[in-house]
Amino acid sequence: MKKACIFDFDGVIIDSEKYHYSGWLRVAEEIGTTLTYEEYAPFKSAGRTVVIPYLFKKAGKAMSAEDMDKYVKIREEKIAVEIKKLNENDIMDGIVDFLKLLKRNSIPCAVASASASSTGVAKRFGLYDYFSAFVDGNDKLPRKPNPEIYLEAAKRMGAEPCDCIVFEDSILGVTGAKNAQMYCIGLQTYFTDKADKIIDSFVGQDLTLLNV
Repeated sequence: MKKACIFDFDGVIIDSEKYHYSGWLRVAEEIGTTLTYEEYAPFKSAGRTVVIPYLFKKAGKAMSAEDMDKYVKIREEKIAVEIKKLNENDIMDGIVDFLKLLKRNSIPCAVASASASSTGVAKRFGLYDYFSAFVDGNDKLPRKPNPEIYLEAAKRMGAEPCDCIVFEDSILGVTGAKNAQMYCIGLQTYFTDKADKIIDSFVGQDLTLLNV
């Protein structure tokens, strides 16, 4: 059985990806183009330095350093507005019961999220105390699929990478977890074969999920 669990936040703990997408859609419109959810999906966890140039290229426009600074600010404003729309119904089905089960059995848990808003959202919905370590965008670590964020989460829990199991929902996240030499369970990641296992949700899951 794995001895520690690491969770991505957006799309794993809370169903916030639709709000992040909506924020990026507003940015795309400001630039003068569109962004479908299918286009957005591979960019989950990629970050603004990847998405903004993509949108400029799609719009057929050259991008300057000043443009990057401008649209980084616009992106932060748009995302902040969308994240405020989160509510308790957006907490992923079954995740609270699963986190309670892990806590009862003294299995340490951490969050490894690229989003700088994750800590605030976790505290807002009473989820923060389920985790003994919380690494998010405020830590300024390299973006996924770089493994550093998972290794830092494991370090803060005092766990070896080989003893960790990661729960992810994005291609970049799954790839990053595997780059960290960790076992990875994909949540609804039917678009990639890189996950070691795929589940539909946390509903009804028990400790056998950690027997790998």
